[in-house]
Amino acid sequence: MHEKSLEMKRAIHGQNKPHPDTAISLFNIGLVHQLRKNINQATEFLEQSLVMLRIVHGRNSLHPDIAGVRSHLGDVLEDQGRRNEAFHIREGNTETDESSA
Repeated sequence: MHEKSLEMKRAIHGQNKPHPDTAISLFNIGLVHQLRKNINQATEFLEQSLVMLRIVHGRNSLHPDIAGVRSHLGDVLEDQGRRNEAFHIREGNTETDESSA
């Protein structure tokens, strides 16, 4: 269901054009994977969402959508044993987390 929503939003807003609706669809898919313990897939979609939201709202934005994605991405990174990266993502260290997002 979320995949179909993502397809529709990409069709409406552009396949490669950053848009907040598309970013939220990516987040929702990542969240489903996180809940199903598909950690690698969750990481992939949450990272894509974070990158897109940064483009839309600004790299250093304090937008609540960015904060939410950071929180969940930190959780999945920690589940992978990547505690240092998880800490930096959650804290908003844009220099460190840029390489993973």
